[in-house]
Amino acid sequence: LAATVREDWRAEDTAVVVLRFESGLLGEALYCWATRTPDLGSVGSVYGTRGSLDIISAEAGLVLHRADLAGGQQVVIADDGYDHGYNVSIADFLRAVRGERPATISGEEGLRDLAVVEACYRSWRSGQVERVEAIAAGPAAGGPHFPTRGKPA
Repeated sequence: LAATVREDWRAEDTAVVVLRFESGLLGEALYCWATRTPDLGSVGSVYGTRGSLDIISAEAGLVLHRADLAGGQQVVIADDGYDHGYNVSIADFLRAVRGERPATISGEEGLRDLAVVEACYRSWRSGQVERVEAIAAGPAAGGPHFPTRGKPA
């Protein structure tokens, strides 16, 4: 499910994604760039049966919450600033381009990530469950041809 809420944006600014992983695990993500408010908390959270993780929270870069921890939480990774991950990714890409070493994330992995995004768009357009494997397998199996974005009128 996606929408454009802000009039000054030319693409979707809000999306809700529900994923079922091969293991049967159910995942959900809410993306919203439409809000005009200050940071209200963590960028992301992961919930499990024994605890949860806050990703880039007000307290740190990664915070583990579990009942058996002193104070109920533990800082796993200190906060290096929101842009730190971008800087590390760009530096890694530049080292690969200069031939100093292979990129940490391969082009194939990037294509698999795009297949997930394309499956989300296809599901939004069709209203049906879309299988990432079929898109990632190649054009003969329905992917990774990535048509223009957006829901048909």
